[in-house]
Amino acid sequence: MQLVNGTSAVPFDIEFVKTISEAAVGGAVSEQTAEAVLTHLNCILRLILISAKDNRVACGRTEISVEDIRIAMKDLGLGTCLGFELEHRANFRATMSLPHEIKSIPKSIDELVPEIIPTKVMADVTIKSHWLSIDGIQPAIPENPVMLVEDEPIEVVEKPAIKRKPGPLLIKEAARKMPKTEQVQIKTTATHTLSVEQQIFFKEIMETIMGSDETKRTEAIHCLRTDPGLQPLVPRFSNAIAEGVRCNLIQETVAFLIYLMRIIEAFVQNNTINIEKCLHELIPPIISCLVVRSPGIDVGPRSASWTLREFCAKLLHKIVQRYKIPQLKERLVRVFANAFTRRDPYLPTLYGVIYAINLFGSEVVENVLFPNLGAVKNAINSYRPINERRFNQEKTQQEKANGLSHEQQKLTDLVMKIATSYANSERMTDKGLDSYRDLFGPFAEEVY
Repeated sequence: MQLVNGTSAVPFDIEFVKTISEAAVGGAVSEQTAEAVLTHLNCILRLILISAKDNRVACGRTEISVEDIRIAMKDLGLGTCLGFELEHRANFRATMSLPHEIKSIPKSIDELVPEIIPTKVMADVTIKSHWLSIDGIQPAIPENPVMLVEDEPIEVVEKPAIKRKPGPLLIKEAARKMPKTEQVQIKTTATHTLSVEQQIFFKEIMETIMGSDETKRTEAIHCLRTDPGLQPLVPRFSNAIAEGVRCNLIQETVAFLIYLMRIIEAFVQNNTINIEKCLHELIPPIISCLVVRSPGIDVGPRSASWTLREFCAKLLHKIVQRYKIPQLKERLVRVFANAFTRRDPYLPTLYGVIYAINLFGSEVVENVLFPNLGAVKNAINSYRPINERRFNQEKTQQEKANGLSHEQQKLTDLVMKIATSYANSERMTDKGLDSYRDLFGPFAEEVY
């Protein structure tokens, strides 16, 4: 092999081939085999250098790079060059032809990993703000030091021994003196632990909403409607609303009931929280406010109970629209339909039920309301208000002309509004009087 300057290259000798074969194969090779391998090796090296030179010329470079050799070996169908892109560790062994020994020191992967990767990754220093104290009290959070509380001495109280009486009355005597706390107790609904900040927020929100300042109440409800971090407080609000509705229905305070319903509406309108898991506690109070039968709540034409019933009906409709729970609408409609089967129907209750049925669509109106219009008419005719003398002076001119009370007139107007709207819609194909009588019953002539 001649170089550019006219000198001859130093070729690999047979001893080099024998050394490599002993290290790789583990045994000696013959002279003929070593010469054949040496001839093939020199030929391959010559082809690699020629191809690498062509790559250098094609790329316009003045020197051959490692990349040129790698491309040349790839074009010739050879593997990756040993020592350049080695996929596995090469094994080195001691040879007999060299004056010194080449040995590989075995080392397991378990010993190499701690040297390469540190056992503990050091994170960057960050600064995080937290409450040091709230109203002079240190909150119990991991960032604050643990307060040392002195252990109070435990007083040991010796209970007087029960004198055992001979005879069959011993068992009865022991059963009579058994503590009552050992009896079976029903487990109440449990809520998860809240931080001090969340407890203070819950307390302030509830006090503000149930207070007398309308401006602060509006701001608190707006906070519940837009705050994205209220999901942990939903179970606590749910328990408070259920208990608040129960107490205020007994005390017949309509204003507080409306405030509690506005809290539920704010949660429904807040797209960042999900109250689906608490609907089993929220829907019964809403239905209770819708169908409540309490003369103390409906205290006259200007009573807020009519607004409460309409608000609850709209709230149920919003819940059904947002949470596509299977059979929720059917179960609510079934509850509404039961109001028509009572022996002594209460007109304000029927008003709330019919108002809710109208919100659930024309199909519900056709299947639930129209077949029961006869029962509604009988309830209107047979209704006698409890405080009739008190409200005679508050009747409107239309009520005095018709001889109806405020409850009778309000329910009649609602039924007529629904029937008239349905008659003017495209679902009413036959406009004849007979069709009106079949569909609207006792209200047919007035609608027609």
